[in-house]
Order: sequence, then C-alpha cells, then structure tokens
Amino acid sequence: MILRSGRAARGLEQILNSGGTSIVSICMLKAYSPAFVGVFGTLTTVGHLLMLYAAARYVTPAVRRIYAAQDSPIEVHGGKLFLLAMSFVCVAATAWAANGDLTATLPSLLVTILAFSAYLFSLLLFDLSRRLAAVAQEHDGLWWMLIAPGLRIALALAIVVGGGSALLFLCGITMANLLGTVVNSTGIVWRSGQPKDSPPQAVVVSETVAAWAPTSLPVMLLALVYGPAAVSVLIAARTPVSLLNVAFEYIEVHLRSSRRVIDLFTRSDLLTNGLPIFLLVFAGWAIVGGLIYAAAPAILSLVANEAYADRGLELALFWMLQFFVLLDRLSFVGSRVLLPNRVQVGLSAKSFLLGLAVAVLLVYFYGPAGAIAAICLWLLLGGAARVWSIRSMPSEAASPEQR
Repeated sequence: MILRSGRAARGLEQILNSGGTSIVSICMLKAYSPAFVGVFGTLTTVGHLLMLYAAARYVTPAVRRIYAAQDSPIEVHGGKLFLLAMSFVCVAATAWAANGDLTATLPSLLVTILAFSAYLFSLLLFDLSRRLAAVAQEHDGLWWMLIAPGLRIALALAIVVGGGSALLFLCGITMANLLGTVVNSTGIVWRSGQPKDSPPQAVVVSETVAAWAPTSLPVMLLALVYGPAAVSVLIAARTPVSLLNVAFEYIEVHLRSSRRVIDLFTRSDLLTNGLPIFLLVFAGWAIVGGLIYAAAPAILSLVANEAYADRGLELALFWMLQFFVLLDRLSFVGSRVLLPNRVQVGLSAKSFLLGLAVAVLLVYFYGPAGAIAAICLWLLLGGAARVWSIRSMPSEAASPEQR
C-alpha cells in the first residue's frame, strides 16, 4: 500500500537514484582503473549539462502540453534535431576523453567510443523521461519509477562481483538506462486541465546555468588540464557523502512555499541573528570535516581501492562542499520566489563569469583539491549575491505578487 502513495514512491525513487549512484561509483572505484572511472565521470557530467539544457528547452514546455492533453510531450522536430546533434556530441566528447590509458581496459578505441557514446545517449534519454514522468504520472503510477534505479544497482553489483569487464559494466548501466526510459515513458498519463505556469525562457536558461555551472565546470576544467583520470579522485571523494543529496532535494522541494521563504529572507534581524548561527554551523561542520580527514584512509578503503588511500584532503573538502551546497539551495529557492526575473538573469551571468575565473585559477594550480575548492567558492559567491540582492530590494518588490 505504501507504494500507492505518490509522495512515498517519489521519495523512495530519489533514495534509490542517489544510492544507486553511490553503489555504481563504489563498484567502479573498487574494480576498474582510474582512467575508466574518470572518463565515465567526465561524460556523465557532460550528460547532465545536456540533460539540463533539454529540460529547459523541452521539458518545461512539455508540462504545459501534458496538462493541455496534447499529443506530444516534446516538440517533435526540435527534439529530433537535438537528439541528432546529441549523437555527434557523444562521439566527439568520447573521442576527446578516451586516451591511451583506456586501451588496457576496453578492447579498442572504436569500441570505447561506441560504448561511452551509447551510455551517454541512454543517460540523457533516461533523465529526460524521468523528469517528464515525475510531473506527468498519476500518483498511483509512480512506483514504476523504482524499476530502473533498482535494476541499475542489481546489474552493477552482479557484474562486479562476477568479475565482469569494464565494457560489460558499461553495457549493463546503458541497458538499465534504456529500460528505465521505456518504463517511464509508458507510465506517462495525459491529463486535461489548465496548463501549469512556467517562467520565461531566459529565466529557465539562467536557472540551468546557475544549477549546472558551479558544480560541473570545474570538473570539466580538471579533465581538460589533468586528464579524465583526475576526475576519478573527485568521484572517490564524493561517494561517501553523496547520500546527503537526498536530504538536499527534500529541503529544496519542501521549502518552495513562498511564505516560508519570504519569512526567512526578509526578516529584519537576518544578519544580526543569522550570521552567528551561520558561523556556529560552519564551525561544527568544519570539526566533522577534520574528523573525516583523520579517518580518511579507513573511509576511502570502504568505497575505493588503494590507489585513492592518500586522498584525505579531497574527501574532507568534499564534506565541506556539502555545507555550501545547502546554502546555495536555500538561496536559490529564495531568489526564485523573491527576485524579479531580470535580476535573476543578471545574477546568473555575473556569478558565471566570476566563478569561472576563480575555477580556472584554482584548478590549474591545485588539481582535484582546487576543483573542489572552486566549487565551494562559486556556490558561496552565488549564494551571497542572491541574499544581498534580496536584502537590497524594497519590501514591496520582494513579493511574488509584484514579480
């Protein structure tokens, strides 16, 4: 009966997806070379960029079409062109990423390109279908969304425990993504009624940049400067703390109530009372980070092989990163509710340019640790800019009704 509750099924699906990502990462870090793990992580980052673009370009209009009971959830011609372009991007990105180190892991460069291109293509299709299904399915149909993440976990464990090759592992994850796409697509229910309101296209694009750039561009820069194998260090550091993503998603979804956000960001004593609380929480978070650094060899041995045993600094920094991710989520929700659209677009552009400059310097000089530090600073700068903009606006303008 619990799976017939839409909220329970959705929450369980989020847990399985985050948990599945962690289990897939552990399997790769334990069984395969840093080159394979790094290329997998780099191309997954590329896939998330393409997915967010597609969500802004196609999923938002699709929600309107779903509620208007129209025939297609995606603009057919634009979708075909995008998928065609995506196939070329898959091959080009993989040809760049697949360096000579992978020839010992996968049979040949051609097989490498085809296998990773198929994975990246399946990832995009699955993420798009998952987003559409989340808004278009009836509540008692959401349990179908549990099949794909469950299958991905089962296949990853079975292949690694059975001693399967990296190529077989990649094919297994690709098959799970494709099956998930089919299952999610068949579960979509067309409904009549009023179309949901959506922000202007410029705001959607700026939100896409603000959501993806801080956490992903430093990863891409790291792969460009040091090679994809360096990205495997970030994956090893991320894996032990990645389950916090479920809590962050819960916070973001449940704080979208306009009244709660207004009360939080428009309080007159936000700075006087909020700053001490911020420093206290940060200090506690940093103390835990120090303990994690001291125990890093034992922690990393649980999720990765001995090649990552000396990456305690990156693990501790990734723990600190979660604090800045939380602040970024809170400020992002606040700006979405309280700031005019033009201000949101301007903030996204300025934060992007400043954050990119900081990321280039830190990644170039400090490698994986610099990439994590760049993400922290980028999120901090963006969050501080949003809070400052909210506090600088007249009270009558900082209202959803005035936007």
